[in-house]
Amino acid sequence: MSWRFRKTFGRGPFRWTLSKGGIGCSWGIPGLRYGVSANGRRHITFSIPGTGISWVKYLGKEPMAFGSSLPPLLSFPPLPPVNPPQIPPPASTKPWWQQPNQP
Repeated sequence: MSWRFRKTFGRGPFRWTLSKGGIGCSWGIPGLRYGVSANGRRHITFSIPGTGISWVKYLGKEPMAFGSSLPPLLSFPPLPPVNPPQIPPPASTKPWWQQPNQP
């Protein structure tokens, strides 16, 4: 038998859990939460508030790496290069007040 440790801190819909394995976080309302555990696994928890009865569904098969890129559905394709507009050179290098009037 091994010892367990877990301490939870929360404010509003956010909750952070400090455990022997690290820090996890979750977000939600009473009875329904989405979170990332200390080892990086994403999960959804359904519970009956005040009873201690809950059901956890882990999403995906691998832990989410810290700083990982966005999932394929949320990533955007690269933008094509933008060519700046071609501006013609000025007709004269004199300032506008020294140029002759043109009709």
